[in-house]
Amino acid sequence: MLFQHSTSAPSPSDQRCHLDLRPAAGDQDREVAHLLSAGARLVGDDADLPWVVLADPDGDRFCVLPVDDDDHTPQQ
Repeated sequence: MLFQHSTSAPSPSDQRCHLDLRPAAGDQDREVAHLLSAGARLVGDDADLPWVVLADPDGDRFCVLPVDDDDHTPQQ
């Protein structure tokens, strides 16, 4: 688990917590498909970035990381 300090001032619309998930099985595409079928929605899938941004039904964003993503940390 990684905790990062935010340097920006919080606003009422900011999430207090942002999760970055790394699939245990090591298959990012399968995990994204599973989460989409469970009710998540796709927010961003930039081919230049190694993670996929999803949102839960309440709109809270989270990222699904690939297994080999050791030196990248999503910035929101």
